[in-house]
Amino acid sequence: MIYSELTVEEIKNLNKDHVVVLFPLGAIEQHGFHLPVGTDAFIAENIAKRVEKKAKDKIVLLPTLPYGVSGGYAGSLKVNDKTFKQIVLEIGQSVLDNGFRKIFLLNGHGGNQSYLEDITATLNVEYPYTATIPLYLSGKRGIQALKKVNYKYWIRHADEIETSLMLAMNEKLVSMDKIVDETGLLKTKDYKPLDEGTLKLFLPWEYESKSGVYGEPSKASKEIGEFLWEEAAEEILDIINQFEKITQKIEKFISQRENENHKTLENEEVSKADGSQLTNQK
Repeated sequence: MIYSELTVEEIKNLNKDHVVVLFPLGAIEQHGFHLPVGTDAFIAENIAKRVEKKAKDKIVLLPTLPYGVSGGYAGSLKVNDKTFKQIVLEIGQSVLDNGFRKIFLLNGHGGNQSYLEDITATLNVEYPYTATIPLYLSGKRGIQALKKVNYKYWIRHADEIETSLMLAMNEKLVSMDKIVDETGLLKTKDYKPLDEGTLKLFLPWEYESKSGVYGEPSKASKEIGEFLWEEAAEEILDIINQFEKITQKIEKFISQRENENHKTLENEEVSKADGSQLTNQK
């Protein structure tokens, strides 16, 4: 179900205990010389649409938020971390105010990751049914899919993964003749800005790459992209199913706790009544 295509009555009549609201988030920023600035938003939205098609009765798809927390370089349209968090929090709260119970934040941009984790934690303080992921293809299925196509690394930036996905989505948007492979100007054995390095600096991106690329987009192909689109959608659907199972366990826990509290109150009332009777007898 596409949220923006539903009427007010249709939204009111949805079984909100059953559905999951899927909210794709991306960014508008440079992606080397060969990819469009909307790459992160395009990818998040396309994966979300594929998930919705696979589970129309379960997924309510929100419009994509294309603006994220980005670095420098010409072409980027960015918001600061406070603005980003406020926008996503307010949309999330609006979703809950409309009676929905479960929200899944589908991230397509690495720069959003830590803020989405904070947002999830904030929303879950009072209502524990919001979830997110670091990025698509980040789970066990995604990692296995990347190994199958001989990609050594997880998603970096304007790399072979993003380039393959964009080739499969719309190859007219990819300038293959402008591809540059680059793996970081400041990389050391312990500092790997977009990989699993021990040393963390979080530097402005222009210090890390002359071209804006971090990866080997020359290894990209349309065929690999088509395979990865399907794997990404299946992975997200599986993760959403896991999320639903967790919410069911939480509901059981809350129900048990409420029953225990109710019994405790009943016992206290009985004790008070017994004590009152003893006082009256005296």
